Amino acid sequence: MKKKLWLSLALAATMVVGAACGATGDKAGEGGSSSGGSGGAEGTGAGQEQKTYTISISQYLSHPSLDATRDGFLAALKDGGFVEGENLKIDENNAQDDSTNNLSIAQKIAGSKSDLVLAIATPSAQAVVQKVKDRPVLFAAVTDPVDAKIIGSMDKPGGNVTGAADTNPEATVRLMDFVAEHFPNVKKSALLSTRANRTRSSCRKTRRKRWPSTVSSWWRPPLPIRPK
Repeated sequence: MKKKLWLSLALAATMVVGAACGATGDKAGEGGSSSGGSGGAEGTGAGQEQKTYTISISQYLSHPSLDATRDGFLAALKDGGFVEGENLKIDENNAQDDSTNNLSIAQKIAGSKSDLVLAIATPSAQAVVQKVKDRPVLFAAVTDPVDAKIIGSMDKPGGNVTGAADTNPEATVRLMDFVAEHFPNVKKSALLSTRANRTRSSCRKTRRKRWPSTVSSWWRPPLPIRPK
């Protein structure tokens, strides 16, 4: 599942960068060059320099799953021929679970000249989408991009934003149906969640349809320890 998510995002990035390469190649062709060779994305003929593309990454905090999303994205790009240090530059930013840093990163990226932006986790995607309007934005590790107002709908995201959600919209309903069917004596349910979890509201509504008596609790994980 994670590999499919990484490949989907990398494919989107490759298509965007590849389209830019094609546009550059068309402009070069208009200059009257009639060399018969058909090189790669940049027409890698003799004397032509390979263009380097820049991807800005905004990651909300360091976490194994988020780090794996970033690493998988870069690995899939490499498989597609975009290699950091050769024809790819990565502008990597980590907010370290700080909302002020997160907004500053989005503002910094908006003022940069990167070709594409990858936002990892819901808070990063929300900030980037608000600030970056002039280039493609991809999101990953986002549970409900519609509820978080990152995109308008899953079928038609619209604008300059697309990406991959890491949850199945039917999962919560099916889980509640399973519990109600196989555990008929259950009269009350509880939901333990982080305060920032965007699916808390939808989960609560689904549970209350099955069990009117519900208990909700949330917690905020401690900030990661940073070396001095």
